[in-house]
Amino acid sequence: MDQAAQETAGQAAQQGQQAAGQAAQQAGGGQQQQQPNATGAAQQKAKQLGVDLSQVQGSGAEGRITVRDVTSAANQ
Repeated sequence: MDQAAQETAGQAAQQGQQAAGQAAQQAGGGQQQQQPNATGAAQQKAKQLGVDLSQVQGSGAEGRITVRDVTSAANQ
């Protein structure tokens, strides 16, 4: 393999590593917190009431947190 081909292969490998790192971070492998599965209205209501959405069990479709779930958690 000549020098130009080695450089191209090295660049491709480096780009692949960067892409894999970005994908891992987006998949939760980074230090980002995952957003709760909540409706926008439920997120706003939780902020108003000081409710931690990570502690709320969702009753909506696919476990989505609804405004009703947030208000119920706030009243407990």
